[in-house]
Amino acid sequence: MNSKIVFIVSTFFALILFTSCSTDDEKDHAFNYINLEFYEHFSSENSFIHFNLSTLESFPCNNFTLEVQVETYTGHTEIQVIDIDVPDICITTIGPATQLLQIAPPNEINPNFTLWVNDKRHEFKINIADNLISIEQGKPFDNHLFFNFDTLMRIPENTVWGYVIFEQSKNEKNNIWTEIMKAFKDAGATELLLDNGFYYYFSVKNNEIQFDNIKQDIITFHFHFDEPLEVLTEIFYRVTEQFQDTDIQLRLFNTKGERFIM
Repeated sequence: MNSKIVFIVSTFFALILFTSCSTDDEKDHAFNYINLEFYEHFSSENSFIHFNLSTLESFPCNNFTLEVQVETYTGHTEIQVIDIDVPDICITTIGPATQLLQIAPPNEINPNFTLWVNDKRHEFKINIADNLISIEQGKPFDNHLFFNFDTLMRIPENTVWGYVIFEQSKNEKNNIWTEIMKAFKDAGATELLLDNGFYYYFSVKNNEIQFDNIKQDIITFHFHFDEPLEVLTEIFYRVTEQFQDTDIQLRLFNTKGERFIM
């Protein structure tokens, strides 16, 4: 009897969470405002500037996407946010409609952009320097486009960053982390000074990186290292083997698009 009740309840919630959007296909899901978040995406071949677009309005399905048209000309890129695409299956959690655009490598990007939100025109320029990326609003700018931030610090090439989570006391975890960092440095990791600011993946204050979305007690790190992350993970395993009763979680990232999560 209990298993039957569980099955019925599970089915009920599945139907609530994943429902057909067919009844919404004919509806006009209007939007008037777009938020643009830009960042540098890292991969093994190159880095690319990405634009993450989202409506300020929320919709009944969390998987609505924006229909976007991109035209590239010499020195200029035009983006038109045309409509909202309604999926066949609706994830019934309220959220914005979104779209992720891969624009170009930083050294190849057209600096001048026009972005249309419906018939509202917004001119802006993206300025890329060695240490930062900035957005400069132009004219006309109809105030239907918003930016979460207008300046983004750039992470230097061959940077490794991350954090460790310990279950040990403060003294114990500091001692263990000292051993790990010593082994990393012996393998070629070198000190890296970062300016204060927002780097998208983390923030920096007084050369310490901070992860705003992590509530746990962590130790953060960053350094220059031009070898693959695999070298560091092997070192990490070797060093932590001597601490049998230690619960350590490691998160490693680099500017080659590699990541290690344990």
